[in-house]
Amino acid sequence: MGPTASIQMVRELFRNCLTGGTVLGVDAELRAEIAKALPRLAPMQISPTTGELQEWVEDWQRTAGCQVLSSWGAICSAQITPRGTPELAAGLRKIFDGAKWWKQGLVGSWQGSFQANAYARLHDGDTAMAVLETHLKTSPNPNLLARFGGYCGFQIDGNMGHAAAVAEMLLQSHAGEIELLPALPKAWPNGKVTGLRACGGFTVGIEWKDGKVTTYRIAVKAGKSAKVRVNGEVKTVIAEPLW
Repeated sequence: MGPTASIQMVRELFRNCLTGGTVLGVDAELRAEIAKALPRLAPMQISPTTGELQEWVEDWQRTAGCQVLSSWGAICSAQITPRGTPELAAGLRKIFDGAKWWKQGLVGSWQGSFQANAYARLHDGDTAMAVLETHLKTSPNPNLLARFGGYCGFQIDGNMGHAAAVAEMLLQSHAGEIELLPALPKAWPNGKVTGLRACGGFTVGIEWKDGKVTTYRIAVKAGKSAKVRVNGEVKTVIAEPLW
């Protein structure tokens, strides 16, 4: 009966335990207990009052400001995705769209990271880029490490989180496929990236022009196939040996 974010984390833990135990063939008794408990977890809900993703089991008002912890299910999990759960994705987006915290300068730490990564996972690269640009204009120290104004000179969420958002604009693989340029901002019409990592141990390189993938390379230590979304088309490819 905790907040939405806590339930998302427990749900992810339960699913991972079931998957891992099944693959390894262990903990049958525990897996049976988890399988029974999993569907009893409270579902994510859209508030009939606000149209936003609820922060609580009950339709209570959000009180945490830009700490949108319920975005955990989109940023750190695949429980909320634009294609898989469009209503939940729209409800989460409404929270960020309504507040626009980055326009108030709230970007220097986890504040900006939450926003940039959420928009990237919601496939809105232009808004993710707007958050990142605001961060770069207002928050870095001379050595580019993020500072959390008024609190500390170094804030690791601001460093690692914003870097993660850049990667999320270029590659996402949490929803069962490797998606190339899922949230490419218009500011980056042409480019090249190498060494990105995708779920399953894959290493990915991409080149693009006019916002479209022109060439890509997917490699893995042990030869296996991967489902790849390229320019809106989903295909299955055999990964190359890791370079």
